[in-house]
Amino acid sequence: VFESKDGLLVLSEVKGMRRAARDFERGLWHYTVICDDDVEVRAAPTYSDEARTGQFLCPGDVVAVDERCRIGGIWFLKLCDGRGWVFESKDRISVMANME
Repeated sequence: VFESKDGLLVLSEVKGMRRAARDFERGLWHYTVICDDDVEVRAAPTYSDEARTGQFLCPGDVVAVDERCRIGGIWFLKLCDGRGWVFESKDRISVMANME
């Protein structure tokens, strides 16, 4: 099953994959921006430019995250405040760090 909004994939369901259960988590985590650049929030868990919302997180910002999903080996983090998604890393560079 695939769902899209404005031509952007926002939901996919994969059946029969045991690993898929470990690739999505719900809970409450706190992350901080650890890179030197602003991080643009996305409308969906993707790097796609089309998903950019125009909202940014700045270096040092701390955010609450209530969902995490791993796509292609990269964790995407859903912000609790409803602004959207950010990525934990990009191009093997850490962007966000869990404040456990």
